[in-house]
Amino acid sequence: MKHHPKLHTFAAVALMAVAMTSCLNNDGPTTDKFIVNSSITPCYAVITDMESNSAQTISYPVTLQCQTNWTDEVLDLSISGIQIGASNLPVMSFTNLEIKQNKDGWLYNESTILESSKGQLVTTNTLTNFKLEYLDRYDLMETLRSYKPACAFEFVLDGRYQVAGATQSFFMGGSTEATPKGGSPFTTQGSLYTVDLDMKKNTANITIANAQFMAQMPVLTSIAFPDVPFTFGENGKTVILEKDALTPTFAGTPNADYPITDLKGVVKTDEGMELEFICTYKGLPFTVKANLKFSDYKAAL
Repeated sequence: MKHHPKLHTFAAVALMAVAMTSCLNNDGPTTDKFIVNSSITPCYAVITDMESNSAQTISYPVTLQCQTNWTDEVLDLSISGIQIGASNLPVMSFTNLEIKQNKDGWLYNESTILESSKGQLVTTNTLTNFKLEYLDRYDLMETLRSYKPACAFEFVLDGRYQVAGATQSFFMGGSTEATPKGGSPFTTQGSLYTVDLDMKKNTANITIANAQFMAQMPVLTSIAFPDVPFTFGENGKTVILEKDALTPTFAGTPNADYPITDLKGVVKTDEGMELEFICTYKGLPFTVKANLKFSDYKAAL
């Protein structure tokens, strides 16, 4: 297998973070393997039946258990929580999946066909056009006080069901540009965005930590946009957010001095989010545009 220097650099970072959380498995002094167990949850999965006209169904919560062998660059993976109709599928397990890394640091596997290991029920499931991407982001653990990777996956289950999912909440950073009407834009990269999905209500809560829309404006520790309706895109790989008007909250308290209008956003589960809204302060509207990535958060730490 071709080794990736960058992958081993990330392994060194992972080692320091995982050592603090006692997640490191050591195969023993003779093997000298660096193996990390991680649980990626809660995830959701959007299920589309390709043989009927039925509506999408959502499985939630879904859990991915990953045993990443950084030394050999392979992954053992199990997926649980997938529901088809009224039936819960047994845990699907796969071993020795080759992992690679893209330029943004995401680890990934792409496989044409996978067959789950037989369990006690003897039943197997076949996955085709499988793709898994995950970004550990161990350097976010101190800020968020827990392990919050980014993760997206997709596959066709048993030749019939298209499955696409991701872990949430979504945490991301990037560039925020705010332009007052008739004025010049102000840009910052110091904000950290969170999108929490409520699967029962089909609404999202968007939070901006360290928000700032003009140079003279004090940095706000946290501003939140509650109860934003969302839908999943046709292929399940996007989350579409839209609300005409809302009152933001500051530290949990509604603040009508900063009304938000014309909010529109799209989360691409393997990349990040584009978000746009108008924030009006003392009668002056600011058009705010955020271009965010799951891998672009370090300026906000």
